[in-house]
Amino acid sequence: MAWKGKIAASVLEGMQRCFAHDVFTDIEIEVDNEVFKCHKVFLCAISDFFRAMFLSGMKESVNNRIQLSGLTSSTFRDVLTFYYEGDDQVITHDTVEELLRAAGLLQLECLQARCEAYYTDHLYPENALGIWKLAACLGCKELELVARAFILHQFGAVSQEAEFLTLELEPLLELIGDSDLKVSSEDVVCTAAVKWIKQDLACRGQHLDDIVGRLCLHLLSFNCYSTLLAFSKFTCASCSTMLPEHPRLIALAGTSSELKLGRHSRNYEEMLVVMGVHKSTKMLPGVHAYSFNSSTWYKLQPLPFDPGVGYATCVHNNQIYISGISLRRGYMLKYESEDNLWVEVSEMPDRRRYHELVVTGASVYAVGGCTKRDGASDVVMCYSIEEDSWKPVGHLQLTVYSASATMVDNVILVFGGRAQGGVRRKEIQGYNIRTNASFVIGRFSLPVTESKALTVGNEAFVALTNGNVVRVSEDGAIYPHANLPNFDRYNFGFVHRLDGLLIVGGETRYPSGSGLGHFEDFIQLETDSSKTTTLSHQLFASASAACCCMVILRRSALPKLAQQSHNL
Repeated sequence: MAWKGKIAASVLEGMQRCFAHDVFTDIEIEVDNEVFKCHKVFLCAISDFFRAMFLSGMKESVNNRIQLSGLTSSTFRDVLTFYYEGDDQVITHDTVEELLRAAGLLQLECLQARCEAYYTDHLYPENALGIWKLAACLGCKELELVARAFILHQFGAVSQEAEFLTLELEPLLELIGDSDLKVSSEDVVCTAAVKWIKQDLACRGQHLDDIVGRLCLHLLSFNCYSTLLAFSKFTCASCSTMLPEHPRLIALAGTSSELKLGRHSRNYEEMLVVMGVHKSTKMLPGVHAYSFNSSTWYKLQPLPFDPGVGYATCVHNNQIYISGISLRRGYMLKYESEDNLWVEVSEMPDRRRYHELVVTGASVYAVGGCTKRDGASDVVMCYSIEEDSWKPVGHLQLTVYSASATMVDNVILVFGGRAQGGVRRKEIQGYNIRTNASFVIGRFSLPVTESKALTVGNEAFVALTNGNVVRVSEDGAIYPHANLPNFDRYNFGFVHRLDGLLIVGGETRYPSGSGLGHFEDFIQLETDSSKTTTLSHQLFASASAACCCMVILRRSALPKLAQQSHNL
């Protein structure tokens, strides 16, 4: 095989020299009033189109001059450069579509494959629909499948693009009706579909029945379902007569005849993932996921070792990152959600506990924490996901650990924490990832430690250990949001789901008479009001919710948790 490669390279170099110096050329190709002198044998070798033409005895081939239509001279010049010189640099953002069309027209398999590979490497939410349409139009089956799979997995982002509103009915129904649609909630699908109808209500309103028939109605949040019901009454009489008045009626109906519209489920679901299982004083490396739709716990691939105490987690592109120290060993792990697999990546150079991880773009920032050598830290570290490497990028104004952090716009906000010696802090610190500048932008009235923070829109929500939940704006202003009476917890989870926020479990330093220091409840907070609700869902008894997160998982790939929760 090595000699075949050398011979092929030698032949190509020879043909390139002949082409460059117009040696042995025996066919002229006229394209767009420009003439290219080529070699019949070479064109036959790369194209079934030319082979059939030259073997057919057509007048053009006999006269050694062919006129091609349907492409420009610049495109054909790029085709010849690609083949004669083996130069794929001619395939760029500006040329790839025309080259792909030329490859289909002239039956250039190698060029078509390279153009499809270029598109595959440059699929983004803003161009995925266009590439999918182009591939279908040109009969590029593999590219069509790749683009479609990308759209299904990035539907939330793709549906925000203007091109989504230009989809024809059939492609729209095909996408929203696919079981492999990967979204954080069914609300995303419903909202996108209704937006599509409103784009041309007069023509598209008649299709509401078809669209509703492809939604998992019982998985919609109350607010989204109510909006759909109101819209259906305004738009489609036949649809509104078959929709129950309340989403809980749909859940009770299940798949019976009472449920006249809608699909039952999808293969992907956003689940709550908890890492670590309490076993007396030891933390076991178990990892579990909870399905809110089926009220079922699933056992995921466990961490490869005890994660220790004070570890931090974050989610990027549906992959979980966790860093900390285990038995004096620093680590950074990544959870591949599609494969249910933990892999080790580069660990942070200065090994930390009680720090926070914040994600933006293709980077993970580590702020705060403490090290064995230096104690509380002010160093901001940045992990490049693409390069799998860490580097220090700046400093906070104050050393801190046991703080919470989240990103608002381009600023990482760090709330309270502890200073050297365990002194509790009141400050809200900011770190701008673009300028690497740090500053103190506000202060709490009382010291804050072991809080939890997340971002919704352009505001940060911070849950405190005393049950107060506050909103913090970009400028550091603090606004009360809700209060949970008799809360007094730490190591609780704090996540964003559907219509609101969830506080999950937690521990207390003052257990009740039963001696239990762990909570198993799920408390929901609405983001637009102070209303709180204790849900029917529960943690299993030994679960650690301190660093829980929401991740979209493929249910069929998860082994169902066989043990009862009290055995975990």
